[in-house]
Amino acid sequence: MIEITNGVNRIKVTNGAFETIFKRQGFYPYFENEDGDSFQSALTEDEIFASELEEKPISQWNKDEVSRYATIKEIDLGGTRNLRERKARIRSYWDERDSLDVEGEGGSDDEWDVD
Repeated sequence: MIEITNGVNRIKVTNGAFETIFKRQGFYPYFENEDGDSFQSALTEDEIFASELEEKPISQWNKDEVSRYATIKEIDLGGTRNLRERKARIRSYWDERDSLDVEGEGGSDDEWDVD
């Protein structure tokens, strides 16, 4: 799901609905920064594709979707021999990405001290 606005109304829709219906009507992705200020983001077609694909279970992804997603996210699929191994590589990428997100939250700032 993605939150979108036309400057007046703000709604949540699927990425597919945004691309096929609302984008043509002048809607654009809506985001708020930490200060509560809204801003517009110009998502690329690839970013929208990847975001929408992540809503679908990876077990349902086909070969082309796996390859395109890996290219967009710059995931090295070298050495993988089949689709199952490629999907496992993407899952590893997600695990690593998620662990970095968790480590960055509420952690100590000691490692950033500069003397």
